[in-house]
Amino acid sequence: MQFRYLLVIVHLLFTTTVLGQLTPTVGLFRYEPTAYDGYNLFTPNNSTRTFLIDNCGDLVHEWTSEHEPGLSVYLLENGNLLRTARIPSNFSGGGSGGRLQLFDWNSNLLWQYDYSSPSYHQHHDIYPMPNGNILILAWESHSAEEALSVGINPDLVNPEGIWVTQLVEVKPILETNNVEIVWQWSLWDHLIQSYDPNLVNFGEAADYPERVDINAGPVGAKDWIHANGIDYNEELDQIIINSRNFGEFWIIDHSTTTEEAASSLGGNSGRGGDLLYRWGNPRMYGRGTIEDQQFFGQHHANWIDEGLLDEGKIMVFNNGNRPESSSLPFSTVDVIDPPINSDGIYEIDSVSSFRPEVSFWQYTAEQPASFYSSRISGATRLPNGNTLICEGNSGRFFEVTYEKEIVWEYINPIRFDFPIIQGDPANQNDVFRTTRYPLNYSAFEEKDLTPQGKLELEPIDYFCSIGLGITDTLVHVTSPTKLLEDIYVVNNPVVNELRIQKETTDFYSIQIFNVTGRLMFSTNTNQTTLNIDVQDWQQGMYFVQFQNNNFTTFATQKIVKSN
Repeated sequence: MQFRYLLVIVHLLFTTTVLGQLTPTVGLFRYEPTAYDGYNLFTPNNSTRTFLIDNCGDLVHEWTSEHEPGLSVYLLENGNLLRTARIPSNFSGGGSGGRLQLFDWNSNLLWQYDYSSPSYHQHHDIYPMPNGNILILAWESHSAEEALSVGINPDLVNPEGIWVTQLVEVKPILETNNVEIVWQWSLWDHLIQSYDPNLVNFGEAADYPERVDINAGPVGAKDWIHANGIDYNEELDQIIINSRNFGEFWIIDHSTTTEEAASSLGGNSGRGGDLLYRWGNPRMYGRGTIEDQQFFGQHHANWIDEGLLDEGKIMVFNNGNRPESSSLPFSTVDVIDPPINSDGIYEIDSVSSFRPEVSFWQYTAEQPASFYSSRISGATRLPNGNTLICEGNSGRFFEVTYEKEIVWEYINPIRFDFPIIQGDPANQNDVFRTTRYPLNYSAFEEKDLTPQGKLELEPIDYFCSIGLGITDTLVHVTSPTKLLEDIYVVNNPVVNELRIQKETTDFYSIQIFNVTGRLMFSTNTNQTTLNIDVQDWQQGMYFVQFQNNNFTTFATQKIVKSN
């Protein structure tokens, strides 16, 4: 493909020095020549938009949906966007989705399907399989009576029931917005318990590490497992399921039939749908103590792809929600080297926990507490050996070398579909995950990837080109009174009444937010003069956001309410 701009960049130092300069809060912070060049895909958690930016922080493409994500998004090799979407349901847990959508490059909806009912609901993640199918991570609801029937302690059961993890592989049928279900697995079929000796699943968890103890973990929580991510290894034909609440990830055999997946026999492993491997918290199966726990609220357990540094090992974003810690909380990124033999079987004896005892590689910030996300987040290994990390709570993406040097850094400047003004606090800009696709990824063939400018408002002016980095900076900040060609804020600061003047009768959407993101005023109008009563508003800063009805032009201005 043809690229329309030179391959360039160097390290950028942003400092607050003289009047008119500022310390940035969003957008690009760093870009070293050793960063891996590509395009970065992400969907802010509270946005209906999906963005593709280059390493200079310039938008090169975006897609629009009617829904916020639920939560993952993938750019397929043919240029289509596979996206989850959040829809209403009776499942109210974090990461709720329910709908799958497929868009072409121009945001035309090609297919959508709801995997949602009173008894099941997609959440957090999906995975596009190599054969074109889609693997869905879902909740499966069971009543309190059903939980009692499989041995849950009656003192611990939630009267509203329990949700367990379900995986479903579907073949999309684009013509009818439907699917063919080709494979299923449910954790419900692989439980162990030591409470009721009269049940067939009775046994000690330490004797059955391939099964999940119904009385372990946060029993009583409806979202008992809180799985938050899946990954697939085609060579092994195995699936990773990541459980935040258990502090461990699990691996199961995908080569089974649906019938075998409900049993302990069949598949390449000969073990049906039982767990082949689990790591992170061996006390969940009675072979460790709290001192042996390695993961705390972790996300995005994923295999490192073939041909990459540490290929075949498993990378995990360890959020670090340690319940009893005297120090400040911090996150790490860990690489695990599972002991797997040539038959795809993970070695374990009759008394020990699954090996290894510690991570093979770990990224911790130089000042550990400076890197922390209590929820969401992810990390992937890049082709140059670096690691791309999404610190989800803060919407921060950064790339580190194997020696743990930061060579690229960016903070998401989108909040509730609106851009943040450079220099304003970055909040409510969280992102589930980000993915970097190489410059030569097949999805980009014959696509227009001309940079369209920064996502943030009033961006810092610097010269940046792909490959060499930032070569010059010119920091400036201004807040123009005239926001668009035909719209003005007349009085700023404002006391009792905010006046907005328009030079045309075109319709515009006008919204005003306070500094916490609360919507204070909203209208869609073609009035040439608009007077907004603000006398009861508290003193402080507010943001007026304008957007035309074609969603092609938008602007934001800070205003100050005074007495």
